[in-house]
Formats: sequence, structure tokens, C-alpha cells
Amino acid sequence: MEDFSDRIYRYFLNHYPELSIEQQFHFANRLYLWSQEAEAKRLLDNLRPQITSNGNVLAAIHQVIEDRKETKSAKNDLAQRRSPYFKKYPLQRTCLAALFRIMILKTVYSIDAKQHFYECFDKKTVEFYRIMLLDDSQAIRIFSTHAVNFLYLYQIVIKQEHTESIATRIFKIGQEGYNQNDPIELKLLMYLYTHCIIGESLFYYRNVESNRAVYDEMIGYLERIIEKHFKKISLDNKLEFLVCAKILGFDSAHTSAIFDEARMSLASHGTYLVDKYNVHTKSTPISLGASEHRNTLFLMACRPFRPLT
Repeated sequence: MEDFSDRIYRYFLNHYPELSIEQQFHFANRLYLWSQEAEAKRLLDNLRPQITSNGNVLAAIHQVIEDRKETKSAKNDLAQRRSPYFKKYPLQRTCLAALFRIMILKTVYSIDAKQHFYECFDKKTVEFYRIMLLDDSQAIRIFSTHAVNFLYLYQIVIKQEHTESIATRIFKIGQEGYNQNDPIELKLLMYLYTHCIIGESLFYYRNVESNRAVYDEMIGYLERIIEKHFKKISLDNKLEFLVCAKILGFDSAHTSAIFDEARMSLASHGTYLVDKYNVHTKSTPISLGASEHRNTLFLMACRPFRPLT
């Protein structure tokens, strides 16, 4: 598997300029924080002017907020399901974009910019929004990653408080209300739990030490779901599961089967992974850029987890 993953890694490095800035940063950021890849660090250094707006971090935060204000029309089934909730929670996109940028400035570039958050958003409004969202089980189910990422990043990065109550609440929500015969709802459930674990790690910046009991329950539950619905689950979901299993030190019985699927899932026009052997084959884009997330997860799953803290 090491030689196979190295082929994919080299292919992405060779075709790196073809990715968007956002995809370039995702690729380099994840690999650097995951295992401190030297080449990834070099790529991040090169991207520093764009990500930090040449050192004007408030401008960098404002830029991602403005970018997220330009919403796209809901085209696929998942986007259409989420559309009513984005209308109900209009701050979701912009607030989360700012939180991600503030987190990245700290974890990647050692720039503390959390004080700028309340320069961009009213504190009382955000607090009201947080409480309202936590009480809205269906919004959390459908938002999945969008809700989890907001709740965790706001709690850890801005409030600098523990996440125990959030983790417990989301675990309970995941246990009820999802139709596991629906591939999209199955995807949302998988991401709901994996992003709790990823959020607790501050997107691979640190080891997960808090809330271990509930995260162990989450990963065990996902293990059983994969056993029951293997072909209904996208390769992206499965690889993210392996990444979370590695974070928690969980030895999954499905590791070999997931890697076997990955090995058989090379694109016909490049050395990178696409969905070929599950129900998402026809609905998943196959371009290099659209496949970056899946392939970065695969590279992480093949490498040891060595966070910076």
C-alpha cells in the first residue's frame, strides 16, 4: 500500500498547479498537520501570502466571509435538502468560513487572530445562533459537517471551552432520525460522527484526549454501519473513517477491505482515486480537483498520525 499511496502522492505533487488555491491549501495543510510532511510545509509557506492577505489577517478573514456570501443554487439532492436550513441559519456559511480561517492562521502559521472574530460578528447574535442550532436536531442531522464544524470550532477556538456537552448531544442525534437505507442520509451520519472526532483534534493539529468515551462509541458505531452497508458508503466516507480510527487508535476490521476498494478505484485518466465500487459511482465528480479531498484522506490513512501537539 505504501508504494501505491506514494504514486498518488507524487501524481498530486506533479499536478498541484492544476488545483484551485483552496484545494492546494487543503492538500498541503492536511498532510502537514497530520504527519508534518516537509514538502507540504514548503507548499504552505508558498501559500502564506494568499491565506494571510500578506499579513493583514483581518482582511484575510473578511475575504473568506465575502466569498461565502456568494451562494450557489442548490443543484444536487444533498444541496436541495440543506437549502431550507441555510435559509433558516443565514450566518452558517460566513461564520464557519471565518472560524476556519482563524483556526488555520493559528494551527498552520502560528498567528492568533481569534480577537478579530467579534469584529466581524456580533457576539450575542452568534451565541443565540449557537444555542438555536444545538436545539435543532434536524438541522444538525442535515447540515452534518456544517453544524459540527461550527459548533466545535466556535467552542474550541473562540470560546476556548470543552466540548463534552456538544459531543454527547451530537452522539444522541446520530442515534435517531437517520434512514440508513438512504445513501445520502448514511453519508450525513458518517460525516456527523467523523467530524466530531476531527473537530476535537482541531483538524489534525492535536491528539484527541477529551471525551474519549463518546468518541470511542462513535467510531464503534460507524464500524458496525460499515459492516452492514459497505457498498452504500462512499470511498470518501470510508477513508475518513480510517483517518478517525487512526486518531483514536482504533483497530478496524474493515481496514483491508477499504484499502482493497481504494486500490481498485484509480481513475481511468490519472493516478488518483474515484468512486468505482459503491452506489455513489455515478453521482460523484471524477475530476482531479473534485477528487482531492478523497485522495488526501487516503494519503493520511496510509501515514502515521503525528500531530504538532
